[in-house]
Amino acid sequence: MAQPIQHIFIPVLAGILVNEAGEIFLARRKAHLKHGGKWEFPGGKLNPHEQPAECLARELQEEFGVPARVYHPVEISSYSTTDFTIVLIAYWAQFVDTPRQSTDHDTFRWVAVQDLLRYDLTPADVYIARKLQSVSIPSFSN
Repeated sequence: MAQPIQHIFIPVLAGILVNEAGEIFLARRKAHLKHGGKWEFPGGKLNPHEQPAECLARELQEEFGVPARVYHPVEISSYSTTDFTIVLIAYWAQFVDTPRQSTDHDTFRWVAVQDLLRYDLTPADVYIARKLQSVSIPSFSN
């Protein structure tokens, strides 16, 4: 009898961080990391018993050293290989202060929504970038 296929689902949170000009924050993964050199909406893996918004706030604080406000979900995307599926849950968010460094990224920048697809995005982020071009970008007051 054949063994059942072990397929892993990995929930990941992504911040769609918006600045006062309505631009979206993108970060490029360091070369030695998985998907190195690709751009992404930053975030990270959801831990067991962790709420999604708390996870995203924690991940952004860890990666960029500044707190972020996390608002509500924007979209869900997924990316699959034969072994796993990443389920990417994107939330609107806003940095409380300007990030100056990153633990996982070699550079980052604010990008106009219409320019997002000009960047070499990770596979799950491409769908989110397309979606952002068809929605109204919110403005958040500090």
